[in-house]
Amino acid sequence: MSIVRTRAASQGTAGARGRAGARGLALSRPRLSATALPWLVTALGAAVGGTWHLVMSLRRAEGLTSGAFDYAYFQQLVWNLAHGGGFRSSFNPGEFLGLHFSPLLLVPAALHPLWPDARLLMLLQALAITLAPITAFLFLRALLRPAAERAWLAAALAAPIPFWAVIQQQTRAGFHTEVLALPLVLLAGWAGLTGRTAILWLAAVLALGAKEDQVFPVAVIGLVIAARAGGRLRSGMRRHGLGVVTLAVAWAAVVFGLVMPALRGGVAYDVDRYYAWLGGGLGLLRAPFEQTPAFIAALTRPEGWLVTGGLVLSLALLPLLRLRWAFLLLPPTIANLLSRHEPQPQQLLQYGMLLVVPALVAGGLGARRLVAFARRRVRRREAARHAAGLRAGSTESVGTARPAVRRPVGRLAWRAAAPLLVLAVPAFAIGLTRGSVPPFSSREEAAYARPAALERLRAAAAQVPADAPVSVDWGAAAAFANRPRLELFPTASADVFVIVDREPYTTGLLRWRDRRAWLEALERSGRRLLVDDGRFQVWSPVGD
Repeated sequence: MSIVRTRAASQGTAGARGRAGARGLALSRPRLSATALPWLVTALGAAVGGTWHLVMSLRRAEGLTSGAFDYAYFQQLVWNLAHGGGFRSSFNPGEFLGLHFSPLLLVPAALHPLWPDARLLMLLQALAITLAPITAFLFLRALLRPAAERAWLAAALAAPIPFWAVIQQQTRAGFHTEVLALPLVLLAGWAGLTGRTAILWLAAVLALGAKEDQVFPVAVIGLVIAARAGGRLRSGMRRHGLGVVTLAVAWAAVVFGLVMPALRGGVAYDVDRYYAWLGGGLGLLRAPFEQTPAFIAALTRPEGWLVTGGLVLSLALLPLLRLRWAFLLLPPTIANLLSRHEPQPQQLLQYGMLLVVPALVAGGLGARRLVAFARRRVRRREAARHAAGLRAGSTESVGTARPAVRRPVGRLAWRAAAPLLVLAVPAFAIGLTRGSVPPFSSREEAAYARPAALERLRAAAAQVPADAPVSVDWGAAAAFANRPRLELFPTASADVFVIVDREPYTTGLLRWRDRRAWLEALERSGRRLLVDDGRFQVWSPVGD
């Protein structure tokens, strides 16, 4: 009898455990879904945004509307690197690393043999834009710990990144290495906040190699790690954060002060004129006093401030809740405004990319403050209700009141998801009103709607030797960048093949009237017309 009772009891216990397990599994499923959904929202934004950027970039490349600067420029650099020619290009007279310190170009050069086409750069840029919201989500979620709302807040701020107006400008600009650095910097921030030392240092060094100006976002990320990582300031990840800041400062001193001047070797670059009006050297310190009207005029141009303000609005004004960190938006903004190179003072094209990391940092810390403020309000409200209940003669004890105070604070998942995702609305609103890529903008819709002509161009120029120097139209330059020497109209040396697009999207360095006169002179230059397919013409070198 005792054995039967024991067996029955054990069966009952097992059944109870099974029912409890089933209930636990049933209860865990919604919780798992609520945890995974922010990831899915971010991944969806990344996938849709990255695909959109890639498709629009390829449309420009195939429609021959991408600019020679800097699409063809970087493609020739990558081709030279892949063929052992170093950081050299026909677009500037000296060593490229003396102009922009971007050793990270070795990565696309290593991939070049897999697809020796300029569109590889568009693919890498779209991949970086796809990874940006994912790494931003990781970084922001780590920054917002231990808030229960951290995943949804991170998703609301990170998922719209591909649609930000400043990111659209990057695709409008063609290809630039700054965009490759963005996911690396954010990955370094996540690694530093979560104790992944090796990833932190690897990502930070790779980001610094993207371009010399990346010392600023890398230093900002180091400051965040030093301020928000766990442990004491002189130990653990906070110490590594200070190390990253030190690395960025040392990198800036060595690269700007020693490496780039040595690589230039006295060669003058077009970028030298951007800040020449400030005097250079110690003249930078005297300029505000010696050229006060011009200095004030530069700093009060509204276009650049509108871009910075638009980025703050894209983050639902959260950076304003942490003004000390929001002030980090000022150095890149002021540096761009003081340049005499349009469109840099307007912070268009790639020039707004330096704002992204400090904006995300300030926005994430602002979201922390928003959560803390909301929690205080909930606790005050619950405390007031409890006090009112006591005055009304309630028999509730303090011990039973504590869970009532804390319960609304931990309530998140489905009910809180919608209001938190409202934070993403301003990003799409700014992208729609200030965007530069269709369908967010119709101003340059023609650049993305022209029929594909790349293969037709290559067929027309098939008899031009692969290593022969050529002179080409602005939009066709990238198609012929895989060679040692490339010239742009109106430059056309006697020994080059000249390839003319009679239906160009833009004239590049020539005005339309001057271009017509130049083409008429081309017919009298002693060159022989080799190909004319109705749109594209190929002319031989002089006397050939």
